[in-house]
Amino acid sequence: MITNQNYIENNITTDGGDKLPFLWTHGATTKHMGDGIIVYSLIQHMRYKNCVCIGSGGGYIPRIMTQARVDLYDQGIFEGNRDYNWGDIGTTYLVDASNGVGGNTDWVNGDSFFRKTFFHILISNN
Repeated sequence: MITNQNYIENNITTDGGDKLPFLWTHGATTKHMGDGIIVYSLIQHMRYKNCVCIGSGGGYIPRIMTQARVDLYDQGIFEGNRDYNWGDIGTTYLVDASNGVGGNTDWVNGDSFFRKTFFHILISNN
């Protein structure tokens, strides 16, 4: 298998094994990334350093954006500091009103799996 299925299931398609809300909207399951593989591939191919996600109920797409950027660093494409926060791997921006319109976000809590695992810059009214 070309991907690490255990990593995908534990960190990308679930929150450490807990069901990820809105996953199905991307055609994904806990074992299949759905259209997330396309997002990952685009970032890898274009070697994007900064990514913006507008709206994300469960943090599925921004976590893929962040992982793709980290993987570019690990592949030797980006040089410098690998640090998620201030390093040379770029930034994932998540813009979300987090107001319940269209569904509730599960990452609003600062202690959420998403926010502890996939560091990003949040632009929100919360």
